[in-house]
Amino acid sequence: MLLLAGGAFAALPVLALWAGRSAAPALQSADHRAVVVSAALVAGLAGAAVTLLVPGPRALGCQLEAAPVPWPVAFAGLVLFPVSVALVLVLPAAALFVAPSAGARTPLVLARVLGFAALGGCAAEAAVAVARRSARGLPVAAGCGLLAVLDAPPPLAVVLWAAAAAARPAEPAARGDVTVVVHGVAGTALARYARRRDLRRQAAAGVAVAVAGALALRVVGVLDVAAAFGAFGAVLGAAIVPLAAPGADRAAEWLWRAAPASRRSLAFVFGGVALALGAAVALAGALGALAAAPAPPARLLPLAAVLALVLATGLLAGAVVPWRSDRLGEQLGAYAAFGVVAAVVWASLARLAPLLHAEHGLRAVALVACASLACVAASAGVQGRRT
Repeated sequence: MLLLAGGAFAALPVLALWAGRSAAPALQSADHRAVVVSAALVAGLAGAAVTLLVPGPRALGCQLEAAPVPWPVAFAGLVLFPVSVALVLVLPAAALFVAPSAGARTPLVLARVLGFAALGGCAAEAAVAVARRSARGLPVAAGCGLLAVLDAPPPLAVVLWAAAAAARPAEPAARGDVTVVVHGVAGTALARYARRRDLRRQAAAGVAVAVAGALALRVVGVLDVAAAFGAFGAVLGAAIVPLAAPGADRAAEWLWRAAPASRRSLAFVFGGVALALGAAVALAGALGALAAAPAPPARLLPLAAVLALVLATGLLAGAVVPWRSDRLGEQLGAYAAFGVVAAVVWASLARLAPLLHAEHGLRAVALVACASLACVAASAGVQGRRT
């Protein structure tokens, strides 16, 4: 799986350069405020996602968490090193995407994007601390808001994130086991996905970033696209559910082999449940964005096609590079695979649509539906062959 993850990261720079050249004219002519807030939205979501992926001391295992490892060594090896690796892997692709539109200002733009990502990580750390009933999250949240309002230099955001990560409170010990009785294949999949803490955290981060992005665009005066950009952030955040679903299913592979059904048919059911949960997360984020920046709901209807493609490509990427909660490298690889699969599918549809006269209308809807179904079928096929 690490080889597949490495291949996905190797393909990212090429796709990023192509996407940057394609988007450069639109970015250069767009409203500067909307571009900045949109970059902050995407970078903040990425920073929150990486922060929530960092395992911390629990990566040592239950038996080694209490080992006499010096705090600076543990922090450097379990927090700073994984984040640095993620930054090194993503930075070339980000630079190649930004360079066609920013030109000589690319280093400054990347530094600002890094600051946005650090603020997203700070917000995630504050949310984790509050969820663990610790008052440490309150000053972090206040500092994050202050830096965002003052448009402080990126190094200050990075310092705040490092301090917040170092002071992250320990996860409360489990007080007991809760048994949930469900019936049917779909019911077991729904319970399995909904009870995973990592998925709930990532989904909550996506919804929070969507609301914050819509509110920020409303504050700066870009009202026309505030709700749409916020809802788009929710769509991206919702991709975590189908992206992680195939990896969660593999934990009980021995059980699926004994089930009186083919692995492919089970994968179809599991994928359908994951897509439904992802759509629910996106809907929650879209409603939050509409509440933060009121707009006619009809403006968000075009995002339904984007949602279908994002969720379907996320499911396929998760089948190719399974998400494993105890392996940060494969988690980052799953994100990279998602970016590659989504870019390839999107580029293919952009080429096919004019040939099939499906740029708009019912033909465009049919083309998106066929592409989404093809991704779901390919995901089921990949998982079926692994048995």
